[in-house]
Amino acid sequence: MVPVYERLASLATTSDAAVPCAENTLGVELLAACWNARSFHSRDLTTRRGQVSAEALEAIRETELVGIVPHAPVRFGAWRGTPVTADDDPRIDFELGQLRHWNAIEERALRSGIAVAHDSGRPA
Repeated sequence: MVPVYERLASLATTSDAAVPCAENTLGVELLAACWNARSFHSRDLTTRRGQVSAEALEAIRETELVGIVPHAPVRFGAWRGTPVTADDDPRIDFELGQLRHWNAIEERALRSGIAVAHDSGRPA
């Protein structure tokens, strides 16, 4: 799962995909934070708010892959943001804040999963 933010595409770094309005059902620019991909069980996700196009999904997957395999082929480079080049770039604070936020959510989901497994008599 990749966190997606409404109207924050201006914060996109080379590790993000900026999804244009026309490529999603919400009709606003989206920021897909590919650098912050997480694994969640479907029970931990909330209400579905919209959908991205097949092309946007490819761009998001490619951006995530390029973060792992830097020399992977790039078709959707125009969807990616600009590099962080200075220590005082405000996008660093945004990313640090989001790491804290999502780490807390992930911890709660993990603890909830352990409690569910324990309560059902299955090994945790």
